[in-house]
This record gives sequence, C-alpha cells and structure tokens, in this order.
Amino acid sequence: MFKKKSFWLNLSFALVLSLLLAACGSDETAQEQDGEAGGDGLTITTSFSVLGDIVAQVIGDRGSVEYIVPVGEEPHEYEPVPSDFQKVSDADVFYVNGLDLEEWLEKIVENVTDTEIITLSNGVTAIPLEDDDEDDPHAWLSPKNVIIYVENLLEDLIERDPEGEDIYTANAEAFISELNELDAWIEEQVQQIPEEHRVIVVSENAFKYFGADYGFLTEGIWEINSHEEGTPQQFARLAELVRERNVPGLFVETTVDNRYMETVSNESGVPIVGEVYTDAIGEAGSGADTYIGMMRHNVQVFVDGLSGSVATSGEGLNITTSFSVLGDIIAQIIGDRGTVDYIVPVGEEPHEYEPVPSDFQKVSDADVFYVNGLDLEEWLEKIVSNVTDTDIVTVSGGVTPIPLEDDDEDDPHAWLSPKNVIIYVENILNDLIERDPQGESVYTANAEAYIAELEELDAWIQEQVQQIPEEHRVIVVSENAFKYFGADYGFHTEGIWEINSHEEGTPQQFARLAELVQERNVPGLFVETTVDNRYMETVSNESGVPIVGEVYTDAIGEAGSGADTYIDMMRHNVQVFVDGLS
Repeated sequence: MFKKKSFWLNLSFALVLSLLLAACGSDETAQEQDGEAGGDGLTITTSFSVLGDIVAQVIGDRGSVEYIVPVGEEPHEYEPVPSDFQKVSDADVFYVNGLDLEEWLEKIVENVTDTEIITLSNGVTAIPLEDDDEDDPHAWLSPKNVIIYVENLLEDLIERDPEGEDIYTANAEAFISELNELDAWIEEQVQQIPEEHRVIVVSENAFKYFGADYGFLTEGIWEINSHEEGTPQQFARLAELVRERNVPGLFVETTVDNRYMETVSNESGVPIVGEVYTDAIGEAGSGADTYIGMMRHNVQVFVDGLSGSVATSGEGLNITTSFSVLGDIIAQIIGDRGTVDYIVPVGEEPHEYEPVPSDFQKVSDADVFYVNGLDLEEWLEKIVSNVTDTDIVTVSGGVTPIPLEDDDEDDPHAWLSPKNVIIYVENILNDLIERDPQGESVYTANAEAYIAELEELDAWIQEQVQQIPEEHRVIVVSENAFKYFGADYGFHTEGIWEINSHEEGTPQQFARLAELVQERNVPGLFVETTVDNRYMETVSNESGVPIVGEVYTDAIGEAGSGADTYIDMMRHNVQVFVDGLS
C-alpha cells in the first residue's frame, strides 16, 4: 500500500495521462461548471468532502475547491473513476488526509504524477487501531486536530501563492477562532451527559480522537470500514458490552449501512437514537454541510441520545408553550426535570393560529403555559376562555419592544435576537425556581450553560456579518420579522407586510417593495418556512431580484433539518444571509 511519509511529493507525468484525457472528455463540461465559481487563483482538489470544506474556509474566493469521494460515500476503499484522475490532473495541488485513509491513493499516483500531493494531518498525535499496525485516520473528528490541519494548509497555500498571504491568514485565523469556539461548546454540551453514559457506539469505531478529547469511551462493530466484516461474533460482543455498560442508545452513520447496527440493537435491546456524520459532510441544506455544522449536529445527537429525552422523563413539571421556538428554549433549561410540549405545530405561523380541542387539553394538563407575549398569540383569549386553572406566564417581560410601523402594537419577534432570548431565559429560570425550588441547582446550571451558548451565538453572528458589505445589509422577507435582529446586527429590514396577521399582499405592497429593492441594489430576497413563497416570488418577478434562500422565523425546523433548535435555526438564518448578500 502507498504510504505518504513526507509533507509533499513531487511526481512526474505518467504516459497514460493522454489516454485518460481522451476518456474523460465527457466529464470536462461538468468539471468546468464545478470550478467556475472560483474564478482566478489556485485550483484545488481534496480527497473527500470534509477536507473540501476545511480547505474552502481558508482559501475563500481566491481559488476553487473540489473533492474526489462524493458526499454519502465512505473514503476508505473508494474506487476512483476516470473523472477523478482528471480532477487531480487539473489541480495545482491535491490535499489528502493521510494516516492511511485514502487506500486508493496509489491508483491516483500511478495515473497522475504531475500534481503535488500534500498530507494535512502531519503533526497530529496518531491513535493506533486495535490489533493492527495502522493508525486511526479519523483525526478530523477532533476540532483540536483540525486546527493542525488548518495550520499545515495555511503554510502550504502561502508557499504556493505568496500574494494571497493576507487573505489566507485572515481566513485561517477566523476559522481557527470558530474551531476554538466549537471546542469550548462541545466541552459544555458534554456536561449534560452523565459520565457513565459517555459511550459512543457506532458501526465503525471512528470517534476515538473525539472520545480522547471529550471523555468518551468509543466502540464499534469493527475498527475501520476497510476492515468491515459484521460477523456474528462482532455483533454478540458489542451487544453484550452495551448491555453491561447500560448504554442508553446506539448511533448509525450516514456512510454505513444501518442494518449492521440494527442487528446490534435487536440483539441488545438498546435502541438506535440518532444518525451521525463521520466520513463525509451532509448534503447541501442538511444543516451538516460544513465541518462545523456536521460536528455540531453530531454533538447534539450525542447529547439527545445519551443524556435522556425531556419528552420521556415522566417526572417533574409538565410544561406547555405557545410555539416551537419557545418549546426548544424551555427544554434547554428544564432538562430532564420535566416535559415540554407546544401548541402551534412546526411549519405553521403562530399569529392567527386556530386552537383545536387537543390544544385546550394540553394547556389544561400543564403546570404552566409559557407564551411569548407582545401580542404574538392573538388566539390566547380562546385558551383563557376554555382553560382557567393553568398559570400563563409571559417570557418576553423586560425586552425593549420595537413598534410596528403605522400601528399601536409592538413587533412580537423579539426571539430573533439572541440578546433578547437571554432575557427570556432569565424570566423562565426565575419562574421555574419559584415553582420547583428543589430543582434550582439543575435549572440554574442549565440556564447558565444555555446563556453561554447564546453569547457565543451572538459573537459568532457579529463575526459573520462582517462578510456582508454594509450597503448589502438589507433583509427582505414577506413578514418584516427581523427588526430586533436588524437592530442588533446593523441590518435594514423590509417586508411586504409588517406582521402575518396583517397579511394582505396587495399590488401596492408588491410595487413598493420591488421599487425599494431596485433602488437599494439589494442582492437577494428571502422566503420564510411559514409563509407562502408566492408572495415573495411576485416581488422577485417585478424587481428582477432573485430569491436566494429560505429562513426560519416563527418556527424551528423539522427534526433532522439542521434547524430544529433555536440556536441551529439562527445559525442557519445567518449563513443564508451571508451566502445571499455577500
């Protein structure tokens, strides 16, 4: 097997290259389309999607990045196709992980010998595979190791393109800052998992580096996918182990057939509680389509699967909230000490919702009903008329309201500012302690940890916004819901209407907004998950300004959307704004 030992290799042309170029003619057009976005600058190919994203964060707009192994496929025993040789041949450099991940690398070397190959894992302290002379290649599953990758990458990029040093350095420093924030966030999240439950069980034992950094035991059916067997002995060993350790849940990977872990689950009686990303980032729009997004997804899945579900705790306070955003915020604080339900379903807007009989029952059964206030829940009177024994608590008390234009009411969308959500959390904490004094230490610890996450989110948003030129900081949606966000982060905000309960969509509204976006040279418009897209499509058609993304305002995303928590929905929104306006 070809083993990469030095930081880079210079290799000379193979005679077969001309034959390969002829064979790959049909792939050239697609490849050109893939690479056009980078324009001038370096042309880079990487071995798989995780490296592709890491490299893209550092090179920025100063080059183009492609990868060999498609998203969803595992990179260990991948079989290169002719177009892969072409990608590497056309590249200025081919970045690989090393640590024997790319077992197919020898085939690339044999067919394309003019492109330099750079190993990014140099300097990582390798963890050996059990009963094997090789090292575990999954070093990227530790953010601390990815910082080493970035440092190696930066050094090589500067050597290749000295004129780009300032850009590469700035991008690398910003990305390392994000990786350090990710590392700190993981440390905090892990505290929610009881120490005896910190066991990650997957098909391929890929989380060793992660486990070493964050205090997890890790187990797999096999050590590495290229050693995949799935024998009865392997299933029996792992089933016995998870029973002995009282492991709460098992995990499946996006790049491994689920049936292997389903066998372990059936033999052990331990459920599969989530899907994680190991050898590839997620598909576009999955919420895990960047390295940081995939790692945040993984950690949240571990926390949810190993720390106990709020909804199944069966004891403590029984809480109902008005809509899903509040439901998630409260769940972060109450933890395992109660259950949380909400009235307005995900995907529906909460302004003019019509309660059904089961909603009255939810509120009637609850110890407390938390609402946003600021006139969001216009249907609240119907609840009050039918349910009189449950306390109703408004969580937005203390927020400085922003008035609606041409109206005596205030804008209710205060939660779209993380700073305001900290006020929500403080109000909820005070009320929970008053209702359940014995839970004070639990609620306080959870609230403090969540406020720290919200402060990190706030700082991250401040950083991301700097990528958008000031003149482009204009958020245009159907419902002008981002006023609090705009006030905090320097955006002008516009909508077809002020609030969904005032929805009209008149020709005058469309014409006014179309004229405004043309005058302001707004790069793009946005649609919301809870509003019919056709309204904004009309504005787009009249103005010639494209719709560039979908955002979450009045509801979190469906489970698995990557926006199914408040923090994830806000990160999604900000990334959509950055991509659409910068």
